[in-house]
Amino acid sequence: MNKRIDSLGRIVIPKDYRKKLNINDGELLNIEYENDSIVISKKEIEDKTKKFLNLIINNMSIYFKKNIIFFDISGNIYKSKENIEFDKNIIVKFKTKINNIYYDNNQIFPVYVNGYLYGGLIIIDYEEELKKQVNAYINLIEKYIEE
Repeated sequence: MNKRIDSLGRIVIPKDYRKKLNINDGELLNIEYENDSIVISKKEIEDKTKKFLNLIINNMSIYFKKNIIFFDISGNIYKSKENIEFDKNIIVKFKTKINNIYYDNNQIFPVYVNGYLYGGLIIIDYEEELKKQVNAYINLIEKYIEE
């Protein structure tokens, strides 16, 4: 497939390719030069970020005394307990309708990194009085992943 580069050096990755690789708006890609070619691949989450997310989700669960689910728009899921049910199809719906979307009557809080939607946070049996603390945790997640 041939694509033109615009005056800013950009190309469009065809929708079919993005769909096959589950590449979403704002997602980081690896661009490398190999054997006189440019190779573009999906950037995988680093192990230290996975460890951080598992740690923060478990910490939130202990602090709030609630079960917690965090997912990124690429489909990685972090749960405070393995046996918590989660339908991955909600991720597709969430990407198209970010605000006021619920999972089993639990609000999904959007998480943004560098201005782009990164994922969602679900607190099972959420109570409105937790909002300030939840926002503090979301800010911590956003700051860590930005770096």
